[in-house]
Amino acid sequence: MSEETNYPVHDELDVIEGENVFKNDNWWKAVVVCDSWNGPEVNVYLWQNQDGRWKRKQKFKVDDKQEWLATKSVIDEMVTEHVE
Repeated sequence: MSEETNYPVHDELDVIEGENVFKNDNWWKAVVVCDSWNGPEVNVYLWQNQDGRWKRKQKFKVDDKQEWLATKSVIDEMVTEHVE
């Protein structure tokens, strides 16, 4: 688990675990497991620092293993084809 434990997620979400992908003065990306209304979910967050406060710019939520496997398959294929 990352050293960071105070992820700026919605107040009603309980953070179970998190790992920073990167963080600098302006941008922060992390994968955060939250206990949500419907059970655990894995979220990829991107926040931007605006006047000293982290504001969410993007969030990708995975709350179903089958959905993740389908999404991962498509992403793997596109990365293989288009990214060096």
